[in-house]
Amino acid sequence: QVESSRQLRLSVCQVMVYWLLACSKKDESVDSILTILKSRVRNGGLCEEVHPFDVPDKLRFGSFDNLIGYADELAKWDQQVEGVLRRIERVVSELSPDADFYVFVKGKQQTVEHFTRTFKWDDAKWPRTRQLGDNIQLLLNQVQKYDEDIKQKSLSLQDARNQVNTLSKKEGSLMNQDLVDVLTPTVVKQGDFVHSAHVTTLVVIVPGDCEKDWLERYERLEQYVVPKSAKKFEQCTDKDGTAVWRVVMFRSAVEGFKAACKSTRFVVREFEFSEETYTATLQRRSSLEAECRRQDDQLNKMSRYAWSDVFAAWVHVKTMRTFVESVLRFGMDSQSNAPNFAAFIVKPASSRSACTKELRKVLNDVFVSKGIFGHSFISDGSDKGKSQVEAGGPENALLGEVGEYYPYVSITLSPLSEKKSHGAAE
Repeated sequence: QVESSRQLRLSVCQVMVYWLLACSKKDESVDSILTILKSRVRNGGLCEEVHPFDVPDKLRFGSFDNLIGYADELAKWDQQVEGVLRRIERVVSELSPDADFYVFVKGKQQTVEHFTRTFKWDDAKWPRTRQLGDNIQLLLNQVQKYDEDIKQKSLSLQDARNQVNTLSKKEGSLMNQDLVDVLTPTVVKQGDFVHSAHVTTLVVIVPGDCEKDWLERYERLEQYVVPKSAKKFEQCTDKDGTAVWRVVMFRSAVEGFKAACKSTRFVVREFEFSEETYTATLQRRSSLEAECRRQDDQLNKMSRYAWSDVFAAWVHVKTMRTFVESVLRFGMDSQSNAPNFAAFIVKPASSRSACTKELRKVLNDVFVSKGIFGHSFISDGSDKGKSQVEAGGPENALLGEVGEYYPYVSITLSPLSEKKSHGAAE
C-alpha cells in the first residue's frame, strides 16, 4: 500500500497537458469516432487518456459574423484568464510550496484530473440559453474580481509581514540589533540607567579589542562625564568580544560625547531603558505575528478557492473556443441545424517533442480533411505520408495554437504551469 501510494504521488506530480480536439462527425456517432480514435492513439503508448469532451451544441451566438469575431476575441480572453490563473497559482505556491490543487464543485472537492476529463458545462453559472457574448463578459468580470481581491489580500499580507519584520528580534551584530532584545529586564539592574533633569545615561557599543582604550579615554571624551560611571553588561557580549556599556553624564555633555565617539571605534546607540516599553514591544510583536498568521491563513484558503473557480472558468473559455472554432470549421447540420462536430479530450503520454510529434502524426491520419468543412473524419489512406500542402494545402486545415495546421480543431489545456501535486488521482 505504501509503494502504491508513492507511485501514485509520483504520477500526479507530473505536468498535466490536455488537448481539446474536435472533428467533423458528419453522419457518424460520437461513440464510433471515439472507438476509432482510442484504437489509434493508444498504440505505442502515445496517449494516456481519451474521453468525449462536453461541448454544448446549442450555445447561442447569433450570426456567423458574430462567430468570426468571437474566434479572435476568445483567443485573447483565453490568455487573459490564464494570466489570472497563473498569478493565483503563484500565490498558492508561495504560501504553501507543497500545496495540492483541487476544484470545488457544489461543495465537493475534485482532483484537477477528474474535473477536466469529466467536465460538464455549468448551466447554473453560464446558461447556454444566454448569448455567448454575455456569458463570456460575466465570466471575465468574475475572473477580474478574483484577481483584484487576491492582489489586495496579498498586499495586505505583505504589509503585515513588513511590520513583523520591523519589530522582530534581529540576530547579528550588536551594532544592528534592537537593544530592546539585548538590554532586557533580566539583564538591566536597578540603578543601571540614571535619568533626571540634568543627568542621563548613554549606551555605547565597544569592540572587544578596544575595551582598554575605552576605559582609559571615555571620561576625557567630554568634560561632564561622570567618573567611574562606565559599566559593562557582561551578558551582552557577542562572539567577537564586542560588548554593551553604559556611561552616565550631564545632559549638556551628550552631543559633545557623541561627536567625540565618531572619531573612535566606540558607537553610541540611541536607547532608553523602560520595562513598560519592553513589555509593550513583546505584546505588539505577538499581536502582529497573530495578525500575520490570520491573514496568511485567510489568503491561503481564499487563493485556493479562487484558483478553483478561475480554473473552472478557464475550462469554460476553452470550451467556448472549441465550439466557435468547430462551428466555423465544420459548419452546421443542414437538417437539424446542430453543430456538425464531435469533441474529445486527449492526454498525451508525454510532453516530449518526439512523443507529441508522433501523436500529431497519428491524429492527422485519423482526422483527414477532405474539404473546407472536413467531409470525413477518417482517412482513406490516399493522403497518408503526404505533406499538408500535397494533401490539399493549409487552407484545408485549422491553424493550431502554435502556428501549425491540423485537419481538426486543437486547443491545449495545461492546468498548472509547473510540476507539482494536484491531488490524488481518482
